[in-house]
Amino acid sequence: MTDQQRRQERGARFLVVAASLMIVVAGLRFASQLVLPFLTAVFLAVVSLPVMVWLQRRKMPTPVAVFSTVALAAAVVSVLGVVVGRSVTDFGNVAPQYQARIQQMSADIIGWAEGLGLPVTEFSLLEYVNAEALITFLGGTLGQLAQLLSNAFLVLLAVIFILFEAAGFRGKLTAAFGHREGNLERFGQMTEQIQKYLAIKTVVSLSTGVLAGIWVWALGLDFPLLWGLIAFIFNYIPSLGSIFAAIGPVLLAT
Repeated sequence: MTDQQRRQERGARFLVVAASLMIVVAGLRFASQLVLPFLTAVFLAVVSLPVMVWLQRRKMPTPVAVFSTVALAAAVVSVLGVVVGRSVTDFGNVAPQYQARIQQMSADIIGWAEGLGLPVTEFSLLEYVNAEALITFLGGTLGQLAQLLSNAFLVLLAVIFILFEAAGFRGKLTAAFGHREGNLERFGQMTEQIQKYLAIKTVVSLSTGVLAGIWVWALGLDFPLLWGLIAFIFNYIPSLGSIFAAIGPVLLAT
């Protein structure tokens, strides 16, 4: 094979990979109405798994443990739906005030930069800081979250199936590989470590959310429950989650 043929082959492979990625991205885009609730169900099931295991260890039958866990998850989702729904409505009412505040912050930054002799104009700054676009983005994000919570029935149904599969996974592993102590012991240790991590992460995230909500409320900012909820969810993202969750309250406090 000549060098030219090799280059043509590499180019053809690149085009095939690029086309495949475009098809996958387009498919995910069109299937977002199903993918997002499914991912939410997976997240809720993973977070709820330690609760189900704790109930099973107390000799509760698996179906009762699963439905009790789902009932608890449904109560949590209902509370989140009320908080987010109310926050979306309130945010729409006060959005013009936040837009005016951001524009005032832009003017203050311009004055500060001009005081330092920097060549900054209002036009050039507002090219990068668009208050209306920022408010629209935040409102759209809250609206998407509210729409996601409105699919609660589909999400909880998927959680039920996932938890039942998780409850019987050890039996399926035994049926597939037999009673091999080494495999079952390693699987048990791995499962226990994951459950401990999730339990600790949930407690830490919950504490972070509560403290963030109290902090926002103490500063007199709007939507303390919403910011606490965002801090709770974003804390599951390693390293950067808490930083992203703090951006909104910090901007509003300035």
